[in-house]
Amino acid sequence: PRIATVDCQIAGVNIPKGAHVLVSQYVTHRDPKYFPNPESWQIDRWLDANFENSLPKGAYFPFGGGSRKCLGEYFAIAEARLILLMVAKRFRLDGKFPTAQPRATYRPKGEVKNKVSLR
Repeated sequence: PRIATVDCQIAGVNIPKGAHVLVSQYVTHRDPKYFPNPESWQIDRWLDANFENSLPKGAYFPFGGGSRKCLGEYFAIAEARLILLMVAKRFRLDGKFPTAQPRATYRPKGEVKNKVSLR
C-alpha cells in the first residue's frame, strides 16, 4: 500500500492525507473494459506481443509499477517458463482444477486434489 501525502480525490472518492491506498491487481486485471470476458481463458490475448503495450498505463501490472516495481520480474518470468516446460515435458496433470478464492493473496478454495503421473 501507499500512503497519501495530501488530501485528494480519485474517481469521486475523497482520500485524506495519511490514508493507506491500495490498488487491487485482482480487480484491475478483471476489468472487462480492458479484458473482454475476463474470467475466461483466452490464450489469443496473450499471444499478441504488443498486448501489454496496447493497454493504458495501470491497466495491467503483474509485478507492480513505478519505483517499487519488482526487481525480479524478468528472472521470475524466465524461471516460470522453465518450470512450466519441465513439468509439461515430464508429467501429466489430471483432475479437477480448483476454483479461485480471491483474498489479499490469491489461493484455491478448498483442497487441491490432482493426480500427477510421469509421461
